[in-house]
Amino acid sequence: MPHEDPDNKNLYYGPDLLTPELKVPEGEADAHAIAIVTTYDSDQSRGRKLAEKQEKVIMASNVENTQKSFRRNLSSIVPGQGWSLSSVRSGFCDGTAQSECSRDKDQRCLLYGHNDGHGVIMGDGFSGWLVMQLPGVKEGLIMVRMETWRNPGENQRTEGWTEENNGKTHETTSSQDMEENENVDIDDVEDEMIDDSSGKNRRLKGEPAPFPDGFCFEIAINGEIKASWDKDQLEEQRHNVAYNLDMFILLDDPSMKDRFKSENEEGETVEVAIRISGAGRDATFALSHVYWA
Repeated sequence: MPHEDPDNKNLYYGPDLLTPELKVPEGEADAHAIAIVTTYDSDQSRGRKLAEKQEKVIMASNVENTQKSFRRNLSSIVPGQGWSLSSVRSGFCDGTAQSECSRDKDQRCLLYGHNDGHGVIMGDGFSGWLVMQLPGVKEGLIMVRMETWRNPGENQRTEGWTEENNGKTHETTSSQDMEENENVDIDDVEDEMIDDSSGKNRRLKGEPAPFPDGFCFEIAINGEIKASWDKDQLEEQRHNVAYNLDMFILLDDPSMKDRFKSENEEGETVEVAIRISGAGRDATFALSHVYWA
């Protein structure tokens, strides 16, 4: 996988000075102070609440103990060469008041606290498998946030390619090919918005282009393909939480919770891989978040 540009670093780290407008007036309740000292300790806190479409999840359950079943078929599930990083902001950007985001040399206001960076890993039908190792899985739940509305051909890494991984196999791929990366500017492809203080004059993007008929989104767990969604099934698996916030459940295995009843147990390391196929560069996805428990 490509890495973040080492030259894109924050100018400083640590908390910012308190903005006077954000200071809690004397005598008023400090909601932030209350939130950071509140704890909830209950045996029920490890319970799992899924969306109403849980029964529609097309995913095999009862994943065997990883120590016994961790095997990757190197002839089929190998890391692809067509994934790229896009619009990675400097610093730690988690959307909270404690973030240290976008304090780089090009930022005009270091107190701005910009978190809307949309840093993503981008891939398309020529990118191959995106393989991830997720440690400490106890609840058997893995989900991702993906942007499936990206423009066809937006992933510059696969520009000029006519087949998956540009026709290269695992044996013929050099280390230089592994490290190459094309960074694209999300400002050129994101929503075009003009917004004044009244909220008027706002223009949003139109509907994304439909996926080709042969589109397929594949999910592999511990080296074995567990699910293959066509474009209709992908829509069934989409959990739209909010605008531009779509979640997809890749693994739902309640049996893992029974194997890890103690809070002190470390859980299992699960290898999860995803791939787009049958679409060429006409289907481009961007992965921003991976959640597991």
